[in-house]
Amino acid sequence: MAGDAKKPFQVFQKFPDSRVPGHGKYGSAIKPPAKASSNPSAAIKFQETLADARSNAGPNMGLDAGGEPARPPAWLSSLLSRRLIFVMGKGGVGKTTLSIALAGAARRQGRNPLLVELGDAESIGRLYRKLPLPPEPVPLAHGICGVRVDARAELEAYIRTHIPSKFIAGKISNSRLFDYLFEAAPGLKEIMSLGRLWRWEQEIQYLSDPPFDLIIVDAPATGHALSLLRLPEALIRMIRVGPVARQLQGLKRLLRDPERTALAIVTLAEELPVRETLAACQEAQADLEMPVGAVFINAVHMEMFSPREKDHIQALAAMYAGHPDAPENDIIRCVRRFARRQAVQQAHIREICNTAKTPVLLMPFYYTNDMTLEHLEALSSEMGHFFSVIREKET
Repeated sequence: MAGDAKKPFQVFQKFPDSRVPGHGKYGSAIKPPAKASSNPSAAIKFQETLADARSNAGPNMGLDAGGEPARPPAWLSSLLSRRLIFVMGKGGVGKTTLSIALAGAARRQGRNPLLVELGDAESIGRLYRKLPLPPEPVPLAHGICGVRVDARAELEAYIRTHIPSKFIAGKISNSRLFDYLFEAAPGLKEIMSLGRLWRWEQEIQYLSDPPFDLIIVDAPATGHALSLLRLPEALIRMIRVGPVARQLQGLKRLLRDPERTALAIVTLAEELPVRETLAACQEAQADLEMPVGAVFINAVHMEMFSPREKDHIQALAAMYAGHPDAPENDIIRCVRRFARRQAVQQAHIREICNTAKTPVLLMPFYYTNDMTLEHLEALSSEMGHFFSVIREKET
């Protein structure tokens, strides 16, 4: 039986009534797929899994009383009502996954999202196109566009805009000094990237028919992202007058406007990501004065066994305590490992719930090593129902 330890159990996802997981009513029964396969039927099976979970949960899961698609939950509508969302978190916690899922959910609400990668990031482009995204928006899926901000190209465009002579502008852009300054000047790449985001937001505001109306930024890791967001205020202290100062003031107003901008912070229920997340929430709200729309705790192992099933497992353990070679002990050890892992996760989840002053949501663990577009499409279509809200924002 030890060889079957990786086989996923049937997971009973819980939608708790209180702020701490472990209390509340059982929701849908989700049996996640096993390891992702190149077989085309894998995506179909994944979709069937979610469809089964919805049907098992009853008529209220995703449907209203009249059988029509249910309205999205308040936390999702509130988050997607903005024009600019920065998805940030420690590296490897699932920022790109959430960015794509949010874009899909936004499209289902009638929005036209633009997925943005910064710097050398290529995850979104590789996933959709097998190629890095270009520096101009391109269609990725129905109603969803993508782009990668090229800070050097933005700086070259800025020079061409402010230097009338194309010859002189070209000489500057192609000079060694330009290369050196671009690589060495602190904050130059970051402010060019932010400037591009600001101009796109201005297009949403002032164009009669903009190609997109929501910008979702797959931001760098937390430390770099916070440095990026601190930059406008730091530059305003140095540049107080002139056109650059006015642009910086406009960028600062955008970042601090809770009607237009929000942060979505992703974390894992582990010690280091949780510490980093709580510090980021504190800095965003107190120092940067930026609204945190939600905290997403990714890869959460939801409640698997009912109290009665736990009693049966304890009885089984007592029954085979004197038989160390019995194969049933492999099952017992597996269950106990899962219980310990879940207990550790719940302690970290409790800490976030008691500290973060923002909606906190659980993203269930999916038993696959390779999240494909089909998986993300299924996730985004059901995220309003399968993400557990465990702490609503205080009013």
